[in-house]
Amino acid sequence: MLKNGMHTIKDVFMGEKIFEVPSYQRSYAWEEKQQRDFFEDFKNNYNETNYYYGTLLLQEVEEGKRFEIVDGQQRMTTLVIFMYCLIERLKETQKNSLISLKNIEKLEECFIKYNANYKLKLQSQDHSFFKSCILSNGTLTPDTPAKKRLLEVKNNFQRWIKEISDEELIKIKDRICNANVLVYAIKEQTEASMIFETTNDRGKNLTDLEKVKSFLMYKLSSVLNYPDDILTEVQSTFEDIYRDFETIEVKTIKEESILQYNFIANEKWESSEKYAKPYQHCLEVLKDEIDGLIEKGQEDYLKSDKKNKEKKHDEIFTEFIEYVRRYIENLQATCNVISTLNKSPINEMQDIISLGKIASFYPLLIKCYSLDKTNDKDNFSKVCKLCEIFIFRVYVILDLRAYKYQTKLYQLARDFGIEKNLLTFENLFKTITSYIIELGGDEKFLDAITNKDFYNKYESDERKYFFWKYENYLRGNRYSLMSHNDLSSTDTRTKLTIEHIVAQANEQEQNKIVKEKRIISIGNKSKFEKEYLHSIGNLTIDPMSPNASK
Repeated sequence: MLKNGMHTIKDVFMGEKIFEVPSYQRSYAWEEKQQRDFFEDFKNNYNETNYYYGTLLLQEVEEGKRFEIVDGQQRMTTLVIFMYCLIERLKETQKNSLISLKNIEKLEECFIKYNANYKLKLQSQDHSFFKSCILSNGTLTPDTPAKKRLLEVKNNFQRWIKEISDEELIKIKDRICNANVLVYAIKEQTEASMIFETTNDRGKNLTDLEKVKSFLMYKLSSVLNYPDDILTEVQSTFEDIYRDFETIEVKTIKEESILQYNFIANEKWESSEKYAKPYQHCLEVLKDEIDGLIEKGQEDYLKSDKKNKEKKHDEIFTEFIEYVRRYIENLQATCNVISTLNKSPINEMQDIISLGKIASFYPLLIKCYSLDKTNDKDNFSKVCKLCEIFIFRVYVILDLRAYKYQTKLYQLARDFGIEKNLLTFENLFKTITSYIIELGGDEKFLDAITNKDFYNKYESDERKYFFWKYENYLRGNRYSLMSHNDLSSTDTRTKLTIEHIVAQANEQEQNKIVKEKRIISIGNKSKFEKEYLHSIGNLTIDPMSPNASK
């Protein structure tokens, strides 16, 4: 029986208790900083009083035996992995007689596996890898960011443990077993939701997505008499959100970005005295909206017929419930579309991913992809092409700030498909084109791109993108095109570089160009160096290895 209150970590794990991470929780997220803090805390704690390891919030699934971890799963997972590494090291050094083999086996039974049951069970998509490669010596290749982090923490702990003596390892083991943890073990999801909202996860701060989930569950639990169905929807939807997020490989897309992009594309936001740019405060605006709907429902409740108050209590909050339902559905759809776009075979989408500086356009791209009902997403492809032109002309070549027109672009995403003048893709094409002409028209663009010092003016990746596009234009339909993988390759044999056709340090070739007027008439060598050497006409793209041989 696990009662609420302060327990030692050993007492929490002791016996046949099994701890499970619910499917709606995020996957393992601790990085090296949190891992190192965990290790150093137990390594350097010499206080006489026992170390406090934080709060553990559990929901009892099977009386006294099975518990779902509502809060504390990152700490619990890290602890179990560390104890596995510690136990394996103790097995290797057992001959030193600092600890008996019987006591090592008891530790393993307490923290790793009781009879045939693992003491900690992760979400279904992670648990098989957790068992075979983290709590054993399997060699599966981690195929998600979470699995990579699980393997990383195991490798880190193994490396750090090797650096300390057997005597110190025994002390760390004792400190962990005797460390205190405050346990809340409850049976109802509603109670868990309310407690979770008032506790803080130790180690890695909650992301905004997690804050949204806990806030919604807390409000639903505290307002409704019968919240179980909608709470289950929230949990199930966030399970899908976290799974989709794990498949997104673009490092620049954070959980907070998904929250913001969803807000921009799907909420009816306006600048106000409180929030000049509401999309920068999407969590606060969400809370204000929810609190306003709840307050309205409470006012309606007070005005309602006393005889039907209890019976119709939750019906009075229908607007609040439907808002939550719509919000989480949109959030999940946004995450799903982002995951899809980053693996999309649509060439135009991959172009702007390769080009970068895409953040201002993501909400619009999400909205367009969802609303384009053509079989091949032709309208979406045209939008991508226009976005590429805007980004390359305005943000790259003309070097305007990445936030230039950002609010206008966000408003475009908000209004597309809703406002009369932006109901159709044709109207959208015209609007984006007008923005391009206004900021990066042909005259401005050509003047900038024919700069005599093109080579030094732009970053390496920007130059490379331009010549990669030009190379594919020249190849046309006659030759196979260079791929996005060719553009991003880091292999020294195939990595693309921008080279001078007439080399910067090749006096003989420069003099030859100047003298042979049938090749090019430029007057003299010094004029060539000043006006032509670093211009686009004297540059070309070439893989690093062939260029070296040339």
